[in-house]
Amino acid sequence: MSQAHALVQVENLRKYFPITRGILIQRQVGAVKAVDGITFSINRGEALGLVGDLARGAQCLLCEASFLNQDRAQAERTGHLTTRACGEIAAAAGVRYLVPFHFSRRYESEPWRVYEEIAAVCPQVVIPKG
Repeated sequence: MSQAHALVQVENLRKYFPITRGILIQRQVGAVKAVDGITFSINRGEALGLVGDLARGAQCLLCEASFLNQDRAQAERTGHLTTRACGEIAAAAGVRYLVPFHFSRRYESEPWRVYEEIAAVCPQVVIPKG
């Protein structure tokens, strides 16, 4: 679909959070760039996920992984991530540790499948013992 038919179109998106110093008189001494100059469009049936500078290189990322990749249609219908998407987000951000959560109840009897699928994309996944 072309940008002319996009549901949402954003050009040169920038969001900075100021870093200030001082108690009585605060002055800005820098900024954290959450996003800097991003342009994108979202067409019907698409979703968008951004890993901004705040997540990049993080020590630890908590990310939902509700469904296995084989159940991605269910993930799309309900607005959740798959294990693969969770791992790809963490890998793109270059995090040191990935802690996935919010698994579908359908995997209660075999949670190892969730961790196994995430680890195939992002070996930094934290797998609980026991």
